[in-house]
Amino acid sequence: MNCSISNRIIRILKELKLLQEKWIDKERKTPLILACMNPKRLNVAKTLIDLGANPNAYHPGHHAGTPLHHAAKRGLDRTVKLLLSHIANPLVINDNCQAIPDVARAKGFNNVLRAIEWLDARALWARLFGSNYYFGRHINHKV
Repeated sequence: MNCSISNRIIRILKELKLLQEKWIDKERKTPLILACMNPKRLNVAKTLIDLGANPNAYHPGHHAGTPLHHAAKRGLDRTVKLLLSHIANPLVINDNCQAIPDVARAKGFNNVLRAIEWLDARALWARLFGSNYYFGRHINHKV
């Protein structure tokens, strides 16, 4: 690839990152929060995270929370898994004094609760046995 083209691409990506960090809508929601509110925008959320969006960005107010709060509130388990796999904190409390499991439980989204528990189990397993093990089997293990 031509050096000038790759430099332009890098500059555009940096500008996009700056835009998505600074931009908020009239309800003070970031682009990542807006993407996490719609199941059709999972790829947008992934792209924003890859560009450096903060999965723990909090917006205060009546309908407050992190992107994870908004995804859990709508039962978007795939979005919840994406955010948790990018170090989103499920223990952040919103202005209604609710953590992510509380939000999902109140709305009856057991699929979100299972996603949180599954990712918690994976993290615990990695801490106990190291990152080279996946549920009791070494990653390089031949079946």
